[in-house]
Amino acid sequence: MERRYQIRILLAVSVVLIAAAVWFGGKAQRSAGDRGEIRVRAAQSMLIARLDLETGLRGFLLTGQRQFLRPYLNGLGDYRAARASLAGELDPDSPEARLLAEESRLTRAWLRQAKEAIAMRRAGEPVSPARLLRRKSEMDRFRRVSVQLVGLSEAHRQNLQERANEILLAIIGLLVLLAALSGYALIERPAARHKRERAERQEFAETLQFARDEREAQGLLTRELNRAVAGGSAVVFSRNNSENRLETPTDLSAWPGLEERMRAAMPADCLAVRRGRRVERRADRPRLLECELCGTLAPNSVCLPSLVGGEVIGSVLVAREAKPIKPRERRRLAATVASAGPVLANLRNLAIAETRAVTDSLTGLANARAAAQDLERIAAFAGRTGTPLVAILLDLDHFKRVNDNFGHQIGDETLAAVGGALAKDTRASDFVARYGGEEFLILLQATDLRSGVELAEKLRQSIRRTHVPGLAGRVTASFGVASIPEHAGDAESLLRAADRALYTAKKGGRDRVCTASDVSANGDASMTASGSEREVRAGG
Repeated sequence: MERRYQIRILLAVSVVLIAAAVWFGGKAQRSAGDRGEIRVRAAQSMLIARLDLETGLRGFLLTGQRQFLRPYLNGLGDYRAARASLAGELDPDSPEARLLAEESRLTRAWLRQAKEAIAMRRAGEPVSPARLLRRKSEMDRFRRVSVQLVGLSEAHRQNLQERANEILLAIIGLLVLLAALSGYALIERPAARHKRERAERQEFAETLQFARDEREAQGLLTRELNRAVAGGSAVVFSRNNSENRLETPTDLSAWPGLEERMRAAMPADCLAVRRGRRVERRADRPRLLECELCGTLAPNSVCLPSLVGGEVIGSVLVAREAKPIKPRERRRLAATVASAGPVLANLRNLAIAETRAVTDSLTGLANARAAAQDLERIAAFAGRTGTPLVAILLDLDHFKRVNDNFGHQIGDETLAAVGGALAKDTRASDFVARYGGEEFLILLQATDLRSGVELAEKLRQSIRRTHVPGLAGRVTASFGVASIPEHAGDAESLLRAADRALYTAKKGGRDRVCTASDVSANGDASMTASGSEREVRAGG
């Protein structure tokens, strides 16, 4: 539910609760007032009834007329009713109950005296002053007790009112606390979370701009996705269009079964890449069509395609075991993937451009520019570390005749075939480049001269076995081998020594391997790429 709807619901609930609290507090106050009023009125009614009794009795005794007994009888009934009402409201052990008992005792004593006085008056006997004084004394004592009882009843009513006010204040305080907690949960906490997420997104966007290559950017994206979904795990997939493959730089040790599936994964295997739309999986909502890659990996997951200019360059998978991914988290995931897509595409295009700048388009090997750069770097490293470095310079024999007799198309196919043979028979750590025309350069790091000669001989035989459709005869090459530190100390002298060894191989009959040590001492060692050497090289 969006936050604006949550705030509206909070306000509506708060209004309802406040109204309910006011109503309940008012009702409690009225109830307290009514209960307290019952006691006060009952106590006052008992005093009034006693006064009516006294007034009626006095009138009858003075006049002897029965009509004066009517207030007496009415007062007796009112007294008993008020006493019963008050007794029903009192706790038997309360001070009010003890005063009520005292009032009742005094009233019974007074009634006994009143009955005696009524009987005497009916019999025509005069009422003695002593009896009048005794009855007055009882009435005074009753009045004092009644005043105390009315005072206690009034105090009880005030206590009830104060308690009702305290309850109302407590309810209001609870409502304020509830409103504060709800406001924090629905307003302050989301605002703080939004501020934190905005800072994290800004940090991710800024850091992503400094990524050196696509792989580092994909690692940053993976960590940001893991941070966006608490308790979740993320995998970044990259679409390799040239090989029609789906690859990932993410460590898949935490994803049982996914590493095996990725070995032969194609872009269409990812449902998000195939559809170009988000694919969500929930444990309580089975999908009609499951993804071939991640369909059974986690009960709760979201897979988002990475779109740049309408083209899908990959996808990201975020999964969580415990609970489904929330809408708020999905929105953040979508924003993160959308912001990272252009950066990944730019880094990929930059890498492709850099690769093309140093790659020979015909053979797929490094070109002369890359050879010049890497030779300097590799030779400098060998000089610093004291490790041996072997340079193999090879040139195809009579290649000019191939172009003249069979055409440049066959010549290009021959160069491509030779490049494939060199790439196949060298190690991944070896540097192989098309140095120019039909000439190739191979650099072998941490390799001694003997091993370099053995590899050169292996490559010579591999080239002889190379078959080019449309080309009559064999393809052969001459090899010159030199090394650091046996023959040179830097890149320039190493290349010069290998070139001289190549010239020696050409001069010696071609299709052979010569080292810088094989260069004769009759002047060949001092020859440069001019004169007779250039003539031999020009002839292939």
